[in-house]
Amino acid sequence: MMKSIPQDKHLLITLAALLKHFRPAFRQQRVYNRMVVLLIGEVLTLARHTVTQILFTLGWVERDWSAWYRFFRKERFPYARLAYLFLEAVLEGFSGKVFVVAGDGTTTPRSSRKIEGVGWLPHPRNAPFQRGLSLRQRRFHLAWLTPAEGGYTRAIPLLWLPAFTPKSRRQAHPARSEVWAARVALRWLQ
Repeated sequence: MMKSIPQDKHLLITLAALLKHFRPAFRQQRVYNRMVVLLIGEVLTLARHTVTQILFTLGWVERDWSAWYRFFRKERFPYARLAYLFLEAVLEGFSGKVFVVAGDGTTTPRSSRKIEGVGWLPHPRNAPFQRGLSLRQRRFHLAWLTPAEGGYTRAIPLLWLPAFTPKSRRQAHPARSEVWAARVALRWLQ
């Protein structure tokens, strides 16, 4: 008979405490509840991590999806406030002497020119001698490198900033290079 692997309750207790820490960022309880459900669905999803796939994992594909997509509108999803609250929670539990961060510029593929910040950038999967273009959004990612345990460290995401090109279609975010986005991220961290 196989024995199950003992589970550590500390992870769930820490997640519940972190979710309670995020509650002040949401004006309405139902919007906060939607965030909690999406987070649980994100953890349980084994396929692509899209809103549609998360709803499929939760078994809610027969319901109206519009409220789930409205959740990510700027006025309902306070990203800047959540990022600050997360950093605050990380720093509360941090006992190390040096807080190490790393940054990286990246692009995400997009399928429509109507999305803010989308522009034509080199396609990363094409051969170097035959460069092609694809619709992409350029972003900068700031992460905390946890203290090494057993020779390994983790990169915990702290901030995800737009670094849209000057020729991209912009609405709410200014055009900036990845270097300038890195400066903005480090200023935010200070």
